[in-house]
Amino acid sequence: MIEPIAYLSGAIAGKTLEQASDWRTKAANLLDLRGWGSLNPMRGKEHIFSPGEVLPFQDPRKYLSSDSVILTRDLLDIEASKALLVYVGYDPNEEVKPLTGTVCEVFAAKYMYYPSRPCIAFKNEGDGVHPQVHSPWFGQFFVPRYKVFPNLSEAIDFMVSCF
Repeated sequence: MIEPIAYLSGAIAGKTLEQASDWRTKAANLLDLRGWGSLNPMRGKEHIFSPGEVLPFQDPRKYLSSDSVILTRDLLDIEASKALLVYVGYDPNEEVKPLTGTVCEVFAAKYMYYPSRPCIAFKNEGDGVHPQVHSPWFGQFFVPRYKVFPNLSEAIDFMVSCF
């Protein structure tokens, strides 16, 4: 039997390598314990960051290649997945940055593929919930609608229980 796969959606632009990768590494380990695989959009990007460097939104190194190549890979990853695990938290002490790519991934999961992929949203304890979650172009696509789980473990428990 082929293991189910979760796509790990969340902000990358405007984040350090650690901020963009740490939750994804933890999620991949927790999913593996539950018999799930994961697809991480950070794979192959480690060498473009310096330690502690924030990747600017318009940095030409951001994608290693053309935007169309990275978009194609992300869409193929979403198509290969059973569900999206979507990080929507933010540090309330920092400026809120748009979740443009994350919103596009969630929209693609809902409308580009049949059957649509459920999107399970979570934040970390101490995080705020990103304001874009309340947008009808974003939060309504979560399962359950507009629900943000308070931590990664609860989100994974719910996601696994759906299959």
